[in-house]
Amino acid sequence: MGLSRIISRAVVVSSIATIIPLYAFGGGGISRDGQDVSFMYDNGNFLSISLKQVTPKITGSSYSPLGAPVAIDTSTNPEYSTYNINYRQDAGEKTGLGLQVRQPIGNDLMYPAGSILQGTMIDYDSQAVSILGSYDQSRNLRFIGGFTSQSQNAEASVPFQEYSAVASKDSGIGFIAGAAYSIPEIAFRVSATYFSEITSEHPTLEVGILPSTTTINAPSGLNIDIRSGIMEDTLAFASIVTQNWDGFVLDLPAWRGATGEALYDPEDKTTYMIGIGRKFSDTWAGSISYGLSEETDGTATALAPVDGSQDITVGLRYTMDNMELSLGTTFRTYTNDVSSTQELAPGVPLATFSDNSLMGIGLGVKYNY
Repeated sequence: MGLSRIISRAVVVSSIATIIPLYAFGGGGISRDGQDVSFMYDNGNFLSISLKQVTPKITGSSYSPLGAPVAIDTSTNPEYSTYNINYRQDAGEKTGLGLQVRQPIGNDLMYPAGSILQGTMIDYDSQAVSILGSYDQSRNLRFIGGFTSQSQNAEASVPFQEYSAVASKDSGIGFIAGAAYSIPEIAFRVSATYFSEITSEHPTLEVGILPSTTTINAPSGLNIDIRSGIMEDTLAFASIVTQNWDGFVLDLPAWRGATGEALYDPEDKTTYMIGIGRKFSDTWAGSISYGLSEETDGTATALAPVDGSQDITVGLRYTMDNMELSLGTTFRTYTNDVSSTQELAPGVPLATFSDNSLMGIGLGVKYNY
C-alpha cells in the first residue's frame, strides 16, 4: 500500500481528532476549556463554530443548620452551555490571520435547601477574544502568535457566613505564542503553545456596603499536542494541557477578615489526553479518546468541590462538500473523593463529595472556503 495514500487519508481524518477536544468540557474546577488555538496550525480558509451543553452531577453530604448530617442529593452545579468560534484566513503565501471567541472560565453553583450550605451560590462569567497570526518559516515549521482580551465578572453569596460579593466586569490583555513542526508525508505534527497570564482589576462590593478592588489573574498555561498517521485512514493523537491556577486567588478583604482565608485558592492543573481517529468512508469519520486530570490532596473549596477526573470522549464527523458537521460526547468521572476546605469544627469538613460525574455533548460546524 502506497505511503502517499495512507497519509492523504490520515490528513482527512485529522480534523475529527480536535473538532470536539476533550478539554472543551473543562479540566475541572472553574476551567471551561483548555485554551486551545490549534486551529491556527491548520491550513486553508475556514470558519468553525462549536456549541457544548454540559450536565454536571456534583452531590455529597453536609450538615443541617442544627448540626445533623444531611445528604446533598441535588447537583450543586446546574447544566450550562458554552461556545467557541474559530476563524482562519490565508493572508499570503506564508502567513495567515485568525480570530477566536470563547468562554474560558465559568462557574454556576447553587446549593439546594436542607444543609448549612443552602443558598450558597456562584455566578462567574467570562469571554475571551483573540487576534492571531501565523508565519511559515519553512514547509515544516510554523510559528503563531497574538493577543487575547479577556473580560469577566462574578457574583457570590454565602448565607451561612452572612456574606455576599459582586465583582463588576473588567478586562485584561495577554499574549499567545507557539510553534509547530510537521511532516506532511506522514501526517505528523507536534506543537507547543504558551498562553500568558491575564490580569484584570474588578470594582467589588462586599456584603452590600464594603467597596474594594479584586485582582483576578487568569491562568497562564502550556499546551503540547502531537498527532501522526499510523496506518491507512487512521490517526493517533495526544495532548498535555497545563494551566497555572495557583495565581488565580480570589482574596477579598471582608471574607478574609471573617474566615482568615481566601475565598478561592485553586491549585495548578494538568490534563493528559490520548486518542485515535479513523476515516470510515469519504463522508464519515470518528474518534475516541481517553483523558486524565491530575488529583491533588482530596480537598477543595465548597465553591468548586471536585478533584481529579477521567474522561472518555467519542466523536463523529460528516463531510458534505465544503461543510463539516461534528458531534461529540464526553463522559467524565471525578476520581477523588473531596472534603471541603471549609470546616464545621476543627478537623470536621463542612461537606464531603464522592462518586460524581459530568456529561457533555458538543456540536460543531465548519465551513471551508
